[in-house]
Amino acid sequence: MDERLFLVASLTFLVTLILLLFLMPLACRIGLTDHPGGRKLHARPTPLVGGIGIYLGCAFAGLFMPVGLERYLILLSAGGILVLTGAVDDLLDLPVRLRMSLQILASMVMSLVAGVVLVNLGELVIPGWTLSLGMLAVPFTVFAAVGLINAMNMSDGLDGLAGGLGRVAKWSPKAVPETWVPW
Repeated sequence: MDERLFLVASLTFLVTLILLLFLMPLACRIGLTDHPGGRKLHARPTPLVGGIGIYLGCAFAGLFMPVGLERYLILLSAGGILVLTGAVDDLLDLPVRLRMSLQILASMVMSLVAGVVLVNLGELVIPGWTLSLGMLAVPFTVFAAVGLINAMNMSDGLDGLAGGLGRVAKWSPKAVPETWVPW
Protein backbone atom coordinates (compact mmCIF):
# COMPACT_ATOMS: atom_id res chain seq x y z
CA MET A 1 0.00 0.00 0.00
CA ASP A 2 1.50 3.33 -0.94
CA GLU A 3 2.04 6.04 1.65
CA ARG A 4 -0.83 8.28 0.51
CA LEU A 5 -3.36 5.43 0.59
CA PHE A 6 -2.19 4.42 4.07
CA LEU A 7 -2.56 8.03 5.23
CA VAL A 8 -6.08 8.29 3.77
CA ALA A 9 -7.09 4.96 5.35
CA SER A 10 -5.71 6.04 8.73
CA LEU A 11 -7.42 9.41 8.54
CA THR A 12 -10.69 7.74 7.52
CA PHE A 13 -10.46 5.39 10.50
CA LEU A 14 -9.83 8.33 12.84
CA VAL A 15 -12.70 10.41 11.40
CA THR A 16 -15.06 7.40 11.61
CA LEU A 17 -14.05 6.75 15.22
CA ILE A 18 -14.64 10.39 16.19
CA LEU A 19 -18.00 10.40 14.39
CA LEU A 20 -19.07 7.22 16.19
CA LEU A 21 -18.09 8.67 19.57
CA PHE A 22 -20.29 11.68 18.75
CA LEU A 23 -23.17 9.67 17.22
CA MET A 24 -23.51 7.00 19.93
CA PRO A 25 -24.81 9.31 22.70
CA LEU A 26 -27.04 11.06 20.15
CA ALA A 27 -28.53 7.70 19.12
CA CYS A 28 -29.30 6.90 22.76
CA ARG A 29 -31.05 10.26 23.20
CA ILE A 30 -33.31 9.83 20.15
CA GLY A 31 -34.01 6.12 20.72
CA LEU A 32 -31.97 4.77 17.80
CA THR A 33 -30.90 1.73 19.83
CA ASP A 34 -31.26 -2.03 19.64
CA HIS A 35 -32.49 -3.72 22.82
CA PRO A 36 -31.41 -7.10 24.18
CA GLY A 37 -33.66 -10.09 23.76
CA GLY A 38 -34.35 -13.05 21.50
CA ARG A 39 -31.35 -13.86 19.30
CA LYS A 40 -29.54 -10.63 20.19
CA LEU A 41 -26.32 -11.20 22.12
CA HIS A 42 -25.72 -7.76 23.65
CA ALA A 43 -26.53 -7.20 27.34
CA ARG A 44 -27.62 -3.56 27.17
CA PRO A 45 -29.19 -1.22 24.59
CA THR A 46 -26.78 -0.70 21.69
CA PRO A 47 -26.68 2.44 19.50
CA LEU A 48 -27.52 1.73 15.85
CA VAL A 49 -25.17 4.23 14.23
CA GLY A 50 -22.26 2.09 12.98
CA GLY A 51 -23.42 2.25 9.37
CA ILE A 52 -23.94 6.00 9.54
CA GLY A 53 -20.47 6.58 11.00
CA ILE A 54 -18.74 4.30 8.50
CA TYR A 55 -20.64 5.88 5.59
CA LEU A 56 -19.68 9.40 6.67
CA GLY A 57 -16.06 8.31 7.23
CA CYS A 58 -15.92 6.83 3.72
CA ALA A 59 -17.52 9.96 2.27
CA PHE A 60 -14.77 11.96 3.95
CA ALA A 61 -12.13 9.60 2.50
CA GLY A 62 -13.45 10.24 -1.00
CA LEU A 63 -12.30 13.82 -0.77
CA PHE A 64 -8.69 12.60 -0.73
CA MET A 65 -8.79 9.61 -3.08
CA PRO A 66 -7.25 9.82 -6.56
CA VAL A 67 -10.46 8.75 -8.34
CA GLY A 68 -12.95 10.48 -10.58
CA LEU A 69 -15.10 12.48 -8.15
CA GLU A 70 -18.22 12.39 -10.37
CA ARG A 71 -18.48 8.59 -10.31
CA TYR A 72 -17.65 8.52 -6.60
CA LEU A 73 -20.46 10.99 -5.86
CA ILE A 74 -22.92 8.79 -7.75
CA LEU A 75 -21.87 5.75 -5.74
CA LEU A 76 -21.99 7.83 -2.57
CA SER A 77 -25.58 8.84 -3.36
CA ALA A 78 -26.54 5.18 -3.90
CA GLY A 79 -24.92 4.35 -0.57
CA GLY A 80 -26.71 7.29 1.01
CA ILE A 81 -30.05 5.81 -0.04
CA LEU A 82 -29.08 2.57 1.74
CA VAL A 83 -27.79 4.28 4.90
CA LEU A 84 -30.87 6.49 5.16
CA THR A 85 -33.13 3.48 4.56
CA GLY A 86 -31.31 1.51 7.25
CA ALA A 87 -31.43 4.32 9.81
CA VAL A 88 -35.12 5.03 9.24
CA ASP A 89 -35.86 1.29 9.30
CA ASP A 90 -34.02 0.93 12.63
CA LEU A 91 -36.07 3.80 14.04
CA LEU A 92 -39.52 3.11 12.52
CA ASP A 93 -39.44 -0.50 11.23
CA LEU A 94 -40.22 0.16 7.55
CA PRO A 95 -42.40 -2.26 5.55
CA VAL A 96 -40.44 -4.90 3.61
CA ARG A 97 -41.71 -3.71 0.22
CA LEU A 98 -40.54 -0.17 0.83
CA ARG A 99 -37.10 -1.35 2.03
CA MET A 100 -36.70 -3.64 -0.98
CA SER A 101 -37.84 -0.89 -3.35
CA LEU A 102 -35.24 1.50 -1.95
CA GLN A 103 -32.54 -1.18 -2.16
CA ILE A 104 -33.46 -1.81 -5.80
CA LEU A 105 -33.38 1.94 -6.46
CA ALA A 106 -29.88 2.25 -4.94
CA SER A 107 -28.69 -0.77 -6.94
CA MET A 108 -30.11 0.68 -10.15
CA VAL A 109 -28.34 4.00 -9.49
CA MET A 110 -25.11 2.02 -9.01
CA SER A 111 -25.66 0.08 -12.25
CA LEU A 112 -27.33 2.52 -14.62
CA VAL A 113 -25.82 5.83 -13.52
CA ALA A 114 -22.38 4.88 -12.15
CA GLY A 115 -21.94 2.02 -14.64
CA VAL A 116 -21.04 -0.66 -12.09
CA VAL A 117 -22.27 -3.80 -13.88
CA LEU A 118 -21.42 -7.51 -13.79
CA VAL A 119 -20.93 -8.23 -17.48
CA ASN A 120 -19.90 -11.87 -17.05
CA LEU A 121 -19.55 -14.57 -14.40
CA GLY A 122 -16.12 -15.70 -15.52
CA GLU A 123 -15.40 -19.34 -16.20
CA LEU A 124 -18.20 -20.51 -13.91
CA VAL A 125 -19.36 -23.59 -15.85
CA ILE A 126 -16.71 -24.72 -18.34
CA PRO A 127 -12.99 -23.88 -18.02
CA GLY A 128 -11.90 -21.60 -20.86
CA TRP A 129 -15.48 -20.43 -21.59
CA THR A 130 -16.64 -17.15 -20.08
CA LEU A 131 -20.30 -16.99 -19.09
CA SER A 132 -21.40 -13.62 -20.49
CA LEU A 133 -24.58 -12.02 -19.12
CA GLY A 134 -25.39 -9.94 -22.21
CA MET A 135 -28.75 -8.17 -21.84
CA LEU A 136 -29.18 -9.69 -18.38
CA ALA A 137 -26.11 -7.87 -17.03
CA VAL A 138 -27.96 -4.96 -15.38
CA PRO A 139 -30.87 -7.02 -13.98
CA PHE A 140 -28.42 -9.62 -12.67
CA THR A 141 -26.25 -6.90 -11.11
CA VAL A 142 -29.27 -5.34 -9.38
CA PHE A 143 -30.43 -8.78 -8.17
CA ALA A 144 -26.94 -9.64 -6.88
CA ALA A 145 -26.51 -6.24 -5.18
CA VAL A 146 -29.87 -6.49 -3.39
CA GLY A 147 -28.98 -10.04 -2.32
CA LEU A 148 -25.63 -8.87 -0.97
CA ILE A 149 -27.22 -5.91 0.83
CA ASN A 150 -29.67 -8.23 2.59
CA ALA A 151 -27.05 -10.87 3.40
CA MET A 152 -24.84 -8.23 5.03
CA ASN A 153 -27.85 -6.75 6.83
CA MET A 154 -28.81 -10.15 8.26
CA SER A 155 -25.27 -10.79 9.48
CA ASP A 156 -25.07 -7.31 11.02
CA GLY A 157 -27.06 -8.41 14.08
CA LEU A 158 -24.19 -10.65 15.20
CA ASP A 159 -21.45 -8.52 16.72
CA GLY A 160 -18.61 -8.00 14.26
CA LEU A 161 -19.79 -10.56 11.70
CA ALA A 162 -20.79 -8.08 8.98
CA GLY A 163 -17.48 -6.22 9.27
CA GLY A 164 -15.54 -9.48 9.11
CA LEU A 165 -17.51 -10.67 6.08
CA GLY A 166 -16.89 -7.34 4.37
CA ARG A 167 -13.13 -7.63 4.92
CA VAL A 168 -13.08 -11.22 3.66
CA ALA A 169 -15.06 -10.21 0.54
CA LYS A 170 -12.72 -7.28 -0.09
CA TRP A 171 -9.43 -9.17 0.28
CA SER A 172 -10.28 -12.66 -1.03
CA PRO A 173 -9.91 -11.88 -4.76
CA LYS A 174 -6.54 -10.25 -4.07
CA ALA A 175 -5.30 -13.28 -2.12
CA VAL A 176 -6.06 -16.01 -4.67
CA PRO A 177 -6.82 -14.59 -8.13
CA GLU A 178 -4.68 -16.98 -10.18
CA THR A 179 -4.98 -20.06 -7.98
CA TRP A 180 -8.74 -20.20 -7.35
CA VAL A 181 -10.57 -23.06 -9.10
CA PRO A 182 -14.38 -22.98 -9.05
CA TRP A 183 -14.79 -26.69 -8.25
